[in-house]
Amino acid sequence: DDKTDLERISTETSPENVTRIMSLIAHTAHELYTTNSLTAEKLQQYTNQNKLGRADFLERNTMRCNQLVSDWLHYNVLSDMYKNWQIADSITVEDVAKNIRGYFDGPMSIITHGPKFDCNVEQIWHDNFK
Repeated sequence: DDKTDLERISTETSPENVTRIMSLIAHTAHELYTTNSLTAEKLQQYTNQNKLGRADFLERNTMRCNQLVSDWLHYNVLSDMYKNWQIADSITVEDVAKNIRGYFDGPMSIITHGPKFDCNVEQIWHDNFK
């Protein structure tokens, strides 16, 4: 069950598969970093999915209130959800490509949990980020 979001790439596997998984993640990250395979049609599909999620959000008073409280507690501001959605809807393929390019420029950390394994995760990353 692999998960990717703006803050992390995470996966669960057994110790003997760490090397293979790290290689795959590094190779995929490099591909995302150097190519722009997102099309306008695919971006529109994502935008439409987000709009459907918003419809569910708008139907649930508790979700809206929780978002407002969270914004106030974390940012000391009541954010304008509609304005944020307009901004999200205006994202272009070029915006996505520009932001992906810098994603791996900063420092990274690789965290593992569970039983010990015998591999150099940093070296695997450097060997496969190409």
